[in-house]
Amino acid sequence: YNTSHDAGGGVAFENSYSGSEEPPTTRPMAEGCEVHDNTAYNQGGGVYVKVLVNPLFEQCRIRSNVAGGQGQSSGEGGGMYWDNSTVELVTSVISNNRADTLGGGLLIEGEGDIPFAEGNALGGTPGSRLTHCTIQLNETTDSGFFVFGGGVHARQGADPSAQTVTQFENCLIVNNKANDRGGMSIVDTSVSLQNCTVSQNTAKGIGSYGGVSFANNTGITGINLTINDSIVTGNRYRVTAPTNAWEADLVDLNNAAGFDILLTYSIMNNASTWQAFTSSGTNKHARPYFTSGASWTYFPANGFYLSHQPHQAVTSIGYNNGSQPISSLLAVDGMTCRTALINVDVGQVDIGFHYPSSLTGLP
Repeated sequence: YNTSHDAGGGVAFENSYSGSEEPPTTRPMAEGCEVHDNTAYNQGGGVYVKVLVNPLFEQCRIRSNVAGGQGQSSGEGGGMYWDNSTVELVTSVISNNRADTLGGGLLIEGEGDIPFAEGNALGGTPGSRLTHCTIQLNETTDSGFFVFGGGVHARQGADPSAQTVTQFENCLIVNNKANDRGGMSIVDTSVSLQNCTVSQNTAKGIGSYGGVSFANNTGITGINLTINDSIVTGNRYRVTAPTNAWEADLVDLNNAAGFDILLTYSIMNNASTWQAFTSSGTNKHARPYFTSGASWTYFPANGFYLSHQPHQAVTSIGYNNGSQPISSLLAVDGMTCRTALINVDVGQVDIGFHYPSSLTGLP
């Protein structure tokens, strides 16, 4: 129940770094923490991270925080805001946060933008990584045209020489809302999605995109988008629209030579253009069958298991249809997106988000 009149309502980390010296190596660690019901008038209602702090959050809940809410339409990053920092989120939940304009759950800015003293880019690093995370029920609240990213908004990772990629591995991004780009809004930033499910997100504006949107507004080259073994389905614009309408905006990708696009072994029901998605014969243009599944405490949106026989009437597309065999190299190793609790994903990887196969290690 803390309040900041600027940034970091609950927790704030910041380094002072001019670029003329070696970068700092600060690495705060938070495990099993709750950051909730805090307010920042501008950025980072729950958590604010600035300039190469590079924290680790593991088994944390960041919920019910607010960025903005002062009638000024200035709030960004309701749950978390980070800028020029390599943040690692593991087995954490970002839920029920609010921001006025951008990034109801998360706002990620400027990954790879700060140079070393020698003039080389802050490169060769993998970028921020979110693994086994649930991002749900977050919202941007203003109704203006440039109000994006109910779940996630990423922007201005604008130094492609840094080769920095924001990685989402086995993440569930569901039931978020924004005026446009309800689930994820990615602008001028290299991003990869591996075994993620983006579903039931809503854009409240007319003709807006419910699920994901990727844009190269600056026209720079070297921006990469990779979606592999992932599901984008059931997103919509406005509550009255069909659930298969306006899932994703891939138009900018097809029209911008600066993008390197790799969309493979994924399921997407609808998008504004199919050139990028249908270029790979491994993708599925269909709607998977989900089931209510078991109720895991730590992954509260529990309805995104794949349906499969003999537990349901049909076997969903995406079952054993992934890109590679399950192995220790995959974040989903030992986990499952099947409803039989002892039936972990084995053999060829299942497409989409995987739940823990047991409660071991979870609070």
